[in-house]
Amino acid sequence: MAYGHAERTLATIRLLEAETAELLRNRPDLEPEQESWLRGQAGPGEAHTAGAAARTLIQCTPSA
Repeated sequence: MAYGHAERTLATIRLLEAETAELLRNRPDLEPEQESWLRGQAGPGEAHTAGAAARTLIQCTPSA
């Protein structure tokens, strides 16, 4: 696949975003910038969850 490296990189970024959003949702005292970023993220039932991102990353990672 010609774009495999880009898909792996994007999957990693999505995983980090999902994990960050999950951590921020559990904090009671968010800064305005954090609240704004969190509002722009997909909700827990949508496609960009940590689990979906992790599955994408695993599927895109070539076996050694």
